[in-house]
Amino acid sequence: MHLTRQVADVAKQGVQIALVMGGGNILRGGQFKAANASIQESTAHYMGMLATVMNSLALSDALETFGLDVRVQTAINMQEIVVRELVVRGSFLYTPVEFEKGVRLLNDGLIDAEPLISHTAPMAEGATYFEKMAKDPGDWIKVILRNEE
Repeated sequence: MHLTRQVADVAKQGVQIALVMGGGNILRGGQFKAANASIQESTAHYMGMLATVMNSLALSDALETFGLDVRVQTAINMQEIVVRELVVRGSFLYTPVEFEKGVRLLNDGLIDAEPLISHTAPMAEGATYFEKMAKDPGDWIKVILRNEE
């Protein structure tokens, strides 16, 4: 609390203060990647950036206890980190080569998948729809879960 008290004392004199944080005390992306071959480098660096945000939030809370108006700002988009990419690996019904060929045909517009879609549902109801399919596979062909933002 010593640092936060000093910052609060200076801020209460009317000085505007900007603090630049780091997250190396929690995780250093480059070093973490070097020690963990299964982690992608970009993921390790995102983890380091999240550590920076964690430190910023902790300091923000500490400064607010002294009555300061505090705002944490970051240039990284949290949604980009959490929902970075979807990798489609295949289906248990087909070989990887057959699956890739099917995806290529869909992408080229040579196969119309629309008739294969039997239901659509909001993402939030995905678990419910999968339970219904498991109990009664009947007319379920494919379910599209749509993101509702």
